[in-house]
Amino acid sequence: MMEKQINFKEKFKEIIEHKTKKNFLLDYGGDQASVSIFAYNNVLAKLGIKRTPRINNFVQLSSLPEKEFLDKYSIGFRWLYPKPSKKTKKLLEQYKETVNINIGEEIKKGYVSGGTGKVFLDEWGVKWKRSAYYFEMIEHPLEGKSLEEIKKYKFPDPSDKDRIENLNKELDAYLKENLDYIISLSQSYGGILETALWIRGFMDFYMDIASNNKEGNYILDSIKEYFIEWNRNYVSSINGRADIVATGDDYGMQDRTILAPDLWRRQIKPRYEELIYDSKSKYKNIKWFHHSCGSIYPIINDMIEIGIDILNPIQPTAKDMNPEKLKKDFGDKITFHGGIDVQKLLPFGTPDQIRNEVKKIINILSENGGYLVAPSHNIQAKTPVENVLAFYDTVNECFNEINM
Repeated sequence: MMEKQINFKEKFKEIIEHKTKKNFLLDYGGDQASVSIFAYNNVLAKLGIKRTPRINNFVQLSSLPEKEFLDKYSIGFRWLYPKPSKKTKKLLEQYKETVNINIGEEIKKGYVSGGTGKVFLDEWGVKWKRSAYYFEMIEHPLEGKSLEEIKKYKFPDPSDKDRIENLNKELDAYLKENLDYIISLSQSYGGILETALWIRGFMDFYMDIASNNKEGNYILDSIKEYFIEWNRNYVSSINGRADIVATGDDYGMQDRTILAPDLWRRQIKPRYEELIYDSKSKYKNIKWFHHSCGSIYPIINDMIEIGIDILNPIQPTAKDMNPEKLKKDFGDKITFHGGIDVQKLLPFGTPDQIRNEVKKIINILSENGGYLVAPSHNIQAKTPVENVLAFYDTVNECFNEINM
């Protein structure tokens, strides 16, 4: 950690507006820049922080960061998360044997082949089953349903005040500690496309969207309206005092986009444009963060056009997601977030290989700003602790070299 005080907000503004020769900030948090509780437990032990990891994302079993960790690595992002709705609270009680996880016991057991078999239902009606280190979907409420049946489906209530309970108090506590923290609002569920896939079922919804049928359009429009209303309530609950609003919607596979680019432009792009405009037209200070795994090069320019300011996670092993190429083609128009490979480098590389690659990526992506360092998704459970610390220590060294 640097000895001199860092004005995180000021530095964030310079980076996001590309008004710095070479600089970056490190992030930890949200749904896509964290560490599995299994790996984070080892990190805390190695650093002498005597605490059991706390869960950030239940489905992914990723961890919330401890303050000592954030301070050690000069991390100025503070993420706020939606709270359980009234319906979710009832479901948590109904499925308490599944959701009341004893983290200490989980860490002792470690990997369980095939998982425990325990299930829970979320407020959208999607059923999830525990599978090793994650939960996976096994049932979709609108699968096989007709348009008439789909129209009877009751969407969650985006105005439920339980979702925003105590957010203002949490924000005030952060700002009391440091007025210059970068306040980030984490997403509440999947994005427009993902939510459609999750509630309709993958096969049915891909058929819907490919045929441009009424079922698919009704589902997409209903989800879009839900998220517009939810984001209005989310941001207004803290009086617009957010620097970042995050959404996530996977559009890429390892070697191509999931939907053909033209199909994505017809069906997904205009709906996101409406969603983003609704927030940014009222709150001019907000930067829009969007997560999409995989090979998404063909639609990055479209994402810039609709107001996405920060693109995560920059999966460097995916086709055409080479950092040099991305920086050259889009580096003056968008800020990249992520870029440190969690598929091969962090789990299987050596600490020296990680140090060298991290320095290389920072050198490429931080030129003229436009870079927030993070792993290319949550760091996975079996990643060696030496490798995790090699990543964070190297980032810290590079940051100190630039900012001393």
